[in-house]
Amino acid sequence: ETPAQRAQRDLSENLYELYGRIAGSFAYLLKSGDQGSHARAYLQKRNVSAQMWENFQLGYAPRDGSWLFSFLKKQHYSEELLAQSGLFSRNNLTYSLFVDRLMFPIRNWQGKVVAFGGRDLSNTSKAKYINTPETVIYSKKHNLFGLYESLETIKAERKAILCEGNFDVVALHQAGFTNAMAPLGTSFTLEQGKLLRRYCDTVEILFDDDRAGQQAAVKALTIAQDLGL
Repeated sequence: ETPAQRAQRDLSENLYELYGRIAGSFAYLLKSGDQGSHARAYLQKRNVSAQMWENFQLGYAPRDGSWLFSFLKKQHYSEELLAQSGLFSRNNLTYSLFVDRLMFPIRNWQGKVVAFGGRDLSNTSKAKYINTPETVIYSKKHNLFGLYESLETIKAERKAILCEGNFDVVALHQAGFTNAMAPLGTSFTLEQGKLLRRYCDTVEILFDDDRAGQQAAVKALTIAQDLGL
């Protein structure tokens, strides 16, 4: 390894550890305590079972935008690492990107948490959903939400279901379709197709039937066919 490669590897390992720890903390806040009570009520209103909370390690990011920075500083994480984590505002390192949001950890095929998707619960944000920006360990075109949770079924059935959103994935898994996954804020990519091709021969497209969904379906079908799926 060159010094630059070693530094890159060390950064990646530190970010994997950081994201794993935060996912556990968000999950704890969702399951217990007053802070996550309205997030729990939201999930219950949408009939998301406790088993799905566990399977997808759902969590809650608090209303206090400075909570995460304070928490991680107490755990002795450096400001340099936190600045490269994709978890904080680019304009203010101490302010979390995810505030009062239901959190969906995004895991790579190895099961490591590499990013988060957050659903706004305050009804004040312009963006209902936001994802972690690209980092050393996360590229949205190379990952699929729900892939890791679906791997066992995909390998057994040689088939994957592509849907649009995080809640679609969770709902399908809860209904027994445990091979469902979703692209991450973009249309289905060639890189995601190549990733799926490792594990399955067939893809079923289950996008919304509006115009955008139909266009995304055509693109996804074209990519899948070109890869021999």
